[in-house]
Amino acid sequence: LEWYLISKIDKYEVTAPVRKVYRNIAIFIAIMVILTAIWAWILSRGFTRPIIRGIEMAEAISHGDYDTEIEASRKDELGDLSRSLNEMAGNLKETDWLKSGKEKLDDTIRGELDPDELAKCCITFFTKQFEAELGALYLHKEGKLSLSASSSFSDRSGKFSSFEIGEGMVGQAALEGEILSFSGAVSMAPKLNYGAGETVLPYYMAVPIISDEILAGVILLGAKRSLTDLEMKFLEQNLANVAILF
Repeated sequence: LEWYLISKIDKYEVTAPVRKVYRNIAIFIAIMVILTAIWAWILSRGFTRPIIRGIEMAEAISHGDYDTEIEASRKDELGDLSRSLNEMAGNLKETDWLKSGKEKLDDTIRGELDPDELAKCCITFFTKQFEAELGALYLHKEGKLSLSASSSFSDRSGKFSSFEIGEGMVGQAALEGEILSFSGAVSMAPKLNYGAGETVLPYYMAVPIISDEILAGVILLGAKRSLTDLEMKFLEQNLANVAILF
């Protein structure tokens, strides 16, 4: 007599391990898809955001807004693009400042003006254009430079009413025919008159007005800061036109 043991197992129980494996695989795939999507979103923002900002900056520049600037800390091609846009905006801003300044100067000196009126218009313009605290314009006649117009200083002592060629900072600029800058405690410098008193400014600049090697006069400016290279460029570009009118 032979005996047999027969056990019955439900199909669901048999396939449970397989289903568990499938479930784990599905969960893993879902997690990878989510992580990949997040990574792709972050990566795309890293590329598209600088491009969008560059487009916005280009649009701002096209409308005359040259003060806008974008971050350029990246070390890749997008960083190079950002730096190029910033540099372009800076160059356009300087060009616009030079152009608009020349137009203002032309408007200031246009018309029938005698030398004294022209001198007053010029010194008023240059002190405002360069944000200077003090200004004076000396006209050259018969080897002497005489004060014709001033802004924010009065020559009560008479020490600054006239200069010989080569005398003081004004005469020295006329002698050398070059823009001269002075800083620190400048002796023989006119003082700023601010109502309650007078004070010597930290920076002075003597600018000869010359056209075709003929000296018309000298502009003296006093300020709390030195002039920038851009402001110096403006002077070099426009002084000859001013000299012709005197």
